[in-house]
This record gives sequence, structure tokens and C-alpha cells, in this order.
Amino acid sequence: MRGTAVGGHGERLALRCDDAPGAWLVVLLANEVRVDDCQEQATCSVAGTASDVWLFVTGRPAPGIRLVGDATVATHGQTIIRSVGAPKSPKSPR
Repeated sequence: MRGTAVGGHGERLALRCDDAPGAWLVVLLANEVRVDDCQEQATCSVAGTASDVWLFVTGRPAPGIRLVGDATVATHGQTIIRSVGAPKSPKSPR
């Protein structure tokens, strides 16, 4: 998502699945959201089963989610992700 003010300052939100291949790094910038393979350090990490990560991304209760780091980044990232759609990695299964 480019050209839309999202209010980020370079925060990095990692989304990791415990039970399936998949890890994404969502970088919140001032005017874009960048989604990369999760290879870099994150400001906040959200992990759990693929189902729980999906529930988190869509704003539903996800009782099995583990959050490490700055919870405000998780909340901001969740809001932005919901507004643009779920992250997809070039290597994610289709």
C-alpha cells in the first residue's frame, strides 16, 4: 500500500505461524506499508497457530496468540493490515 498515510515510523510487526510455513514482517512507514519475508528484527512479534494469527489479523479474539514487544505496534499494525488485507509473501503457499 503506497501513497496512503498510515502514520508509521518504521515500526516492524512480525507475524509468525507455529504450525504452518509462514512468517511475514509488516513494516509501518509514514506513507506505505511494506510486507517482506520475516528476516529482520521486529519491534513486536505476534505468533501462534496459523488460525490464531489469522484471527488476530482480522481483529477477532485469538486466545492462543503470543505477543512479544510493543503492544501498541501490534494494535496499530492490526488496524492497518485489516484496512489493506492480509499479508502475502512471495513464498507463501497459494
